[in-house]
Amino acid sequence: MTQPILSVKDLAVTFETPDGSVNAVKGVSFDVAPGECLGIVGESGSGKSQSALAAMQLLAKNGAATGAIEFAGHDMLAMPQKQLERIRGAKMSMIFQDPLTALTPQLTVGQQMREILEVHEGLRGAAADARCIEWLEKVRIPEAARRMRQYPHELSGGMRQRVMIAMAMLCAPELLLADEPTTALDVTVQAQVLELMDDLRRETNTGIALITHDMGVVARMCQRIIVMRKGEIVEAGEVDQIFYNPQHEYTKMLLASVPRIDQVDRGARPSIDPVAPQDPILKVDDLKVQFPIRMKGGLFGRTKMLRAVDGVSFDLRPGETLGVVGESGCGKSTLARGVLNLIPASHGSVAWLGQDISGWERGKMRGLRKDLQIVFQDPLASLNPRMTIGASIAEPLQLHRRDLSRAERTDKVREMLTNVGLDPNMINRYPHELSGGQNQRVGIARAIITEPKLVICDEAVSALDVSVQAQVIDLLIELQKKMGLTMMFISHDLSVVREVSHRIMVLYLGRVVEYADRDQIYSNATHPYTKALISAVPTPDPKIERAKTRTLLEGDLPSPLDTRAALRFMPSKLVDDPDADQYRPKMVEVAPNHVVAEHDPALGSAGLIAS
Repeated sequence: MTQPILSVKDLAVTFETPDGSVNAVKGVSFDVAPGECLGIVGESGSGKSQSALAAMQLLAKNGAATGAIEFAGHDMLAMPQKQLERIRGAKMSMIFQDPLTALTPQLTVGQQMREILEVHEGLRGAAADARCIEWLEKVRIPEAARRMRQYPHELSGGMRQRVMIAMAMLCAPELLLADEPTTALDVTVQAQVLELMDDLRRETNTGIALITHDMGVVARMCQRIIVMRKGEIVEAGEVDQIFYNPQHEYTKMLLASVPRIDQVDRGARPSIDPVAPQDPILKVDDLKVQFPIRMKGGLFGRTKMLRAVDGVSFDLRPGETLGVVGESGCGKSTLARGVLNLIPASHGSVAWLGQDISGWERGKMRGLRKDLQIVFQDPLASLNPRMTIGASIAEPLQLHRRDLSRAERTDKVREMLTNVGLDPNMINRYPHELSGGQNQRVGIARAIITEPKLVICDEAVSALDVSVQAQVIDLLIELQKKMGLTMMFISHDLSVVREVSHRIMVLYLGRVVEYADRDQIYSNATHPYTKALISAVPTPDPKIERAKTRTLLEGDLPSPLDTRAALRFMPSKLVDDPDADQYRPKMVEVAPNHVVAEHDPALGSAGLIAS
């Protein structure tokens, strides 16, 4: 047996709060060997992150750890602060869940990276810069030397996460603790980051403790798994044993809740019904939403148009769900707001029940709001914290159903709370008293209380634990059947989109690149971008993940301000001028109800790499 680099025995973490002691971790034990990736899985509140922070001795001031934590033979709990500071960042490093809050906003990337080398290796000047640039290039950050001079807010989320990985690996640590390192990333960026971490593990023999609730990521990366629930380990074993022969009911529930891109059969869970051929109730034609952006340069600067939505057309039939997928910045949320006339369209039309509503003023639109609703991505931010959830759900009724008395509104709110799976007695609670999943259900209840005809779900399940996500998806499918809802379901998670959608539309930089029935688009994807998105999705099956050949997108999503960006997959038509009017790829029908944007057949994989 290889001697473990990290050994945790009977770890307990307790926090003192005004309401008494909170036992976050209760007697947890595990080891991490050199060159091994251990998956620590569980939902929010299971104690995963606190176990890692205790190992790094980075608990909050009101927290205390007991038990034994040994790193390379050193007792971390008894180690003096100065010795801890020599080890942290050099021999053991941590990738935090949110890079924007973990990076220092007033220091450039280069300053933060050079500081690590100076403290731990005494390296300065050109030699330190060379090491920093080398690691930024290893994590596939383009123009690494220029990025050294940038601040964290000037980088995309994917780039910030890769900067954190580079910083964590600068001194070639023996142990890497990765706390949800890909949760906030697009699926293609996630694939790049996971590929990088796996390469580092194999090349440097670094031990990795990967903390996540994504079972697909675990299947892709890990050799062993521990499953945590309410601060305790409920199951532990080799990856194949946990996936193919789970013993604990909680592990079985986690695995059953994970949506799979390779399977459409939902078993005993509710599934969508076929949609009969009907005239569409919503028809969007060549919709464009553009924003003027003031650019620096020259005496007075100049203005460029950001093409957030650049000529999107689609229709929706009654009772149908259209899935809209794509990476951050592709225009999904802007499209939703353009369809609902929450932001003005620059061009094109939105026909609701045959009537063009684009350009309608706010007062004129108010009469339609009863039938057109949206569920926002962040339920806590979209609910008024000073209003009870009952008052929030009742608010649309006060505007659109003035014929109802107060008692009748209260009855409807209680009925709706039951419909979305919440206890009606919670009517007087406030948002902060509810969990994330419960608040998302409140957001859904508020959106459908007026019995709308169209509901747009904008990343409505992206921030939820896997079991809560499964409950909300089941709820949306059941509500659609019960109320005859028509839905647009916006997400970057292609596995979830497949479960809830009848048709799927793939967006790239504000344009549609592929549009087809859900089975057709997954079994016969034609556009290189769609293929890359599907390839990047991790499957919660270790054998499939080990055998998979991935097609990854190189670099980050190009800027929509650059007119050349949209021709990434058709470079033969490219005019090498960021301000020039470029060729617009046509939509071509490749099969019944399956259209794809033109792309160069000979260069169909341009901008892609296989691994």
